[in-house]
Amino acid sequence: GLTIAFALYTTSNQPDYAVPLIKTSDANWKDGYGFYFLSSSIYFFMNDYLANTTSMSGINGRWVHYVGRWNGTAMDIFQNGVKGTTRNGIAKINVSNANLEIGFGPEGSYLTGKIDEIMIFKRALSDVEIAVLYNMTNVTLENNFTNLNNGTYNYSAYVQKSSGKIDALPRSLIVNTSTNTSNVTANTSDINLTFDPIVTGK
Repeated sequence: GLTIAFALYTTSNQPDYAVPLIKTSDANWKDGYGFYFLSSSIYFFMNDYLANTTSMSGINGRWVHYVGRWNGTAMDIFQNGVKGTTRNGIAKINVSNANLEIGFGPEGSYLTGKIDEIMIFKRALSDVEIAVLYNMTNVTLENNFTNLNNGTYNYSAYVQKSSGKIDALPRSLIVNTSTNTSNVTANTSDINLTFDPIVTGK
C-alpha cells in the first residue's frame, strides 16, 4: 500500500496540469504517482494520469489537507478528511526511480501556492488514521473572555512533544476601554507549533 499526504494553500485556480507533487520518470506520466490540477479540480493518479485517477474540486483561500491512498487494489483521494472518488482495479504501482518533485513535474505547470506537511507512508492508512492526520494539521485553540478590565494580558500556547520537549509561544493582549470607543489591541500573528505525528509509516 501507499499513502501520500500534504497541506496546500492556493489563492486562485491553478493552471491545468499544475503539480503539487509527482514521482514519475515518464514525460507522459505513465508510471509512478502524483497529483495535478485540471479544470479547477485536483487529481491523484497512479501509473497513468489519464486512465487511473481520482479527483475532488479544489479549494482556494485557505489551507487544505489532501491525501492520496492506494490499498493494493484501489486508490482514492481525501480532502480535509473527507473521501472523494475511488478507482478500483489497480493491482500494482509501475515503479518509478525518478526523484519526488514538489511544485513542478515533467511537462507540467508550476504550482502557484504553498505546500507543507508532506508525508509518505509505505502502507494504506485507514479512513480513521487519515481523519486523525487531518485533525492534527487543523488544530485551532480558542477561548472567549468577557468583561476584561483595562490592562495588558499575557498568554502562551504550549505543546509537549513525545520526546518531552515543550514548545511555547508567548502573546499579549491590551484592553483599553477608557475612551468612548473600546480599544482592543492584540498581537495577532499566527501561532505555529510543531507536533510529532501520531500516525507513522512502516
